Amino acid sequence: MIDQSQMIEIVSKMELANPNNWCFCNVAVYSMLWTLLNLRTYEPAIWGTQCQEIMNFLLTACQGLCSLAAQPFFREILRCWGRDDLGHLVSTISQQDSSEFIHVWLQQMQTSAFWMQWEKRVIISDAPHAMDASRERYMPICLKFDELSVRSDFCTLNSLISTWQQVDGMTTALLHAPDCLCVHIDRCVLNPDMSISKCRSKLQTDEECFFPVFTGDGIAHVFHGYMVVAVMSHLGSDAAGHYRAAMKIRSMIGQCNNPIQWLITDDWRKPEAVWTQPIWIQEETTMAWLVKTERLQQPFYTPSHDPCRSSTAELLRMLADPMT
Repeated sequence: MIDQSQMIEIVSKMELANPNNWCFCNVAVYSMLWTLLNLRTYEPAIWGTQCQEIMNFLLTACQGLCSLAAQPFFREILRCWGRDDLGHLVSTISQQDSSEFIHVWLQQMQTSAFWMQWEKRVIISDAPHAMDASRERYMPICLKFDELSVRSDFCTLNSLISTWQQVDGMTTALLHAPDCLCVHIDRCVLNPDMSISKCRSKLQTDEECFFPVFTGDGIAHVFHGYMVVAVMSHLGSDAAGHYRAAMKIRSMIGQCNNPIQWLITDDWRKPEAVWTQPIWIQEETTMAWLVKTERLQQPFYTPSHDPCRSSTAELLRMLADPMT
């Protein structure tokens, strides 16, 4: 067993290969692991049925470049998902929907941290009626853009949550307030000419957002605060393109006195520490991972020990160089 701080260090430096078009799996692994490691109340049982397999995977990942293909828990996800019916290691896989992959993985893991059931209720004849519902505990919540957000350069999660809560004049809310939430941002919008296009409104994820939770059988509800700890972005068109993720860390000064608060991931390389999310991440965010504010403990990041010249050392070097 390895403790929480050791796992944070491993995931923040983890380098995942992508030999078979698995970028959507790689970003899901980064985001899922990072979200659970942001819990103040962390305990090993949070990994559910895959606890030991994930621990073994992280021990492998700390040794250098690794591939999900060699991990038993990943092959089991593919088998239950119907992408590897024989249970054998697949040689190739086409680009898939990351939200669907996450749903299958959460069902396999059976972690206690997520509980995303919701209902849409309305009062008829002084009595509440459930007009729609999701009984899937591990299905990511789908948030859509309204007409205003589609035309705006920027949008917030709170605005998308408000649209989800009040659509069709009904009241939509969660049935529970779990420690962690995963939401799918549907960027496909219907144009006036009935064509489909991709909304590129920049999603702001630095502020606290609030999800409604029913308090009983009626439409009364309260709001619980959540903070985004990771996002996944899809660059390109459906069934193609490329996935990358961003993981939130505690704000700090990194190498060369540069401020950092996000880790940007990509295949075949370690996460890169930056201060702000690149514009393309904000425009293409399709998944957001959140932790309940009162349960959140943002992790410290330990920069790699790469040599970084100070300004004084660099000046002395230049003065000593006869070619300068």
